[in-house]
Amino acid sequence: MAAEKLAQAREIFARHLHADPREIVFTSGGSEAEIDTSKMTVNGDDEWTYLDAMTIMDYLAGNITLTAEQIEAADYNHDGVVSYLDAMRIMDVLAGNG
Repeated sequence: MAAEKLAQAREIFARHLHADPREIVFTSGGSEAEIDTSKMTVNGDDEWTYLDAMTIMDYLAGNITLTAEQIEAADYNHDGVVSYLDAMRIMDVLAGNG
């Protein structure tokens, strides 16, 4: 199941980034990956899922707007910027690549 979701995630990222899906690689950042449950999720349902990552990508593509609270949650890696790296980190952790 995780492999199927990872393949789907690669396809989605490839479409957003105009890249070959085989070039999309998810990494754990060198430490054991786990979902940060201490903060709200982007879509507000209190459960980190692929939908949160997709919401970030839609926001970055200009398809939707986010509230201030959603933007804070979307900065998953806490670097002060909402980027594709945040969405990729969420998807990587959900795929079990940690």
